[in-house]
Amino acid sequence: MNSFKKVASTRYSYLMRKLFFEVRRQQLRNTRQVSTTETVQETSNTNAIKIPKRIERGPTDILKALSNTVKRDYTAPHYKYHDDPFLIPTSNISKRMFALSQESGRKAAQWIRQEHADLFQHKVADPPIEVYFPRAVYDEKSEVDETVLQKVIEQHRVSDALTIYGLLEENSVELSRATKQSLLELLCYYNSQDPLEEEWIEERWFRQGNRSREKKKNVWKRGGVVENLFKNMSPPDAASYTALLCGRAQFGDVQGAYQIYQEALDAGIGLSADAFNALITGASVLKEGHELRWAFIEELLASMKQQGVSPNLSTLNAILETLSSMSSNKESQKRSLAVVAEFRAMGIEPSLASYYFLLNTFCQYKSSMRSAILVSILNLL
Repeated sequence: MNSFKKVASTRYSYLMRKLFFEVRRQQLRNTRQVSTTETVQETSNTNAIKIPKRIERGPTDILKALSNTVKRDYTAPHYKYHDDPFLIPTSNISKRMFALSQESGRKAAQWIRQEHADLFQHKVADPPIEVYFPRAVYDEKSEVDETVLQKVIEQHRVSDALTIYGLLEENSVELSRATKQSLLELLCYYNSQDPLEEEWIEERWFRQGNRSREKKKNVWKRGGVVENLFKNMSPPDAASYTALLCGRAQFGDVQGAYQIYQEALDAGIGLSADAFNALITGASVLKEGHELRWAFIEELLASMKQQGVSPNLSTLNAILETLSSMSSNKESQKRSLAVVAEFRAMGIEPSLASYYFLLNTFCQYKSSMRSAILVSILNLL
C-alpha cells in the first residue's frame, strides 16, 4: 500500500512538472511570435521604399563623375600627341608641325567626302546630323530662292551666299531688305571670304599670332559685291552704313570707313555706337600726332552726344586702346585715368581688356620707370 502511494505521488509530480514545462514552453512560444511579429512590422515600417526627389542631371554629369576619379598627370604630354617617348615632339616647331599635320589629314578626309559625295550616302547618325553629310554644291543650274539664301547666311557660308545671290540677280528675283541687310553684314564681317571653320582648332590657334600684324594691313576688298549690294539698298539706312563702316575699319581700310562716316553725316543718318567705336580704334591711322588723335576722339564723342548715342564698354576700350598706342605722351596716362573715372560715373565698369590697355599705357616696354598701376588694378579685382 505504501509502495503504491509512493508510485502514485511520483507519477503525480512527474505529470505536474511536465504540465508546468508544457505551459512554460507555450508561453515562450507565444512571446516569441509576438516579438517576431512586432519586429517584422517595425522592419517593414523602417524599410519602406521611399522614392527620392528627382535631381536634374546634365548629359555629361556621369562623365564628369568618372573623370573625377582619375587624377590628371600634369607631366604627361597633351592628349593630341602620341604617348610615346620617341614620338612626343619636344620643340615648339615640331609641336606645331605635328598638330597642323594631324589636322591636315582631317581636312583631306573632309575634301574626299565632299568631292565624292555619292559614295557617302549612308546614315552616320539617327536622327541625321547635317554636319556629317556633304554640303550642297550650287552652280548655274541650281534652283534657288530667298529661303535658300537665308539658310546659307545663317550657316556663315560666304562663297555659297555669293553664288546664290548672283543666281538670284541673274533671274531678277527681288529680295527683301532684311535679307539684303543680313547678306551685307555677313560679307562685311568676313570680307567676302569663307571663315575658318570652328573644327580646325589648331589652325585657328596658330593664326592668332598673325592677327596683330594683319590688323595693320589694308586687306579690304574694294569694288566687290559688297559695294554693289550697298548701292542697291536704296536708300541705305543706319544699319547699312554701320555694317559697311565697321567692315572697312576691321580690315584696315580706315580711310574708307571715315569716308562712309562723312557720307552718313551728310545724309543726316545717325550711326550706332559700333560705328563710332570702330573709328575711335582707327584714330591712330587717320591722324598723325598725339594731340590730333585725341582731338579726333573728342570730336567723335561730341558727335555721339549730339546724335544721342550712348557709349558702352567697347567705347571705353577703344579709347584706352588708342591712348595705349600713344603711351610715349605723358598726357596719355592722365587722360586714361580721366576716361575710366568718367565712364564709371556713367555706370560702365572697366573690363579685363580695359585694365590690359591701362597696363600698356603706364608700363612701357623696357622702361626703367616703375608704376603702381598694377597694384591698384589688383586691389580693384
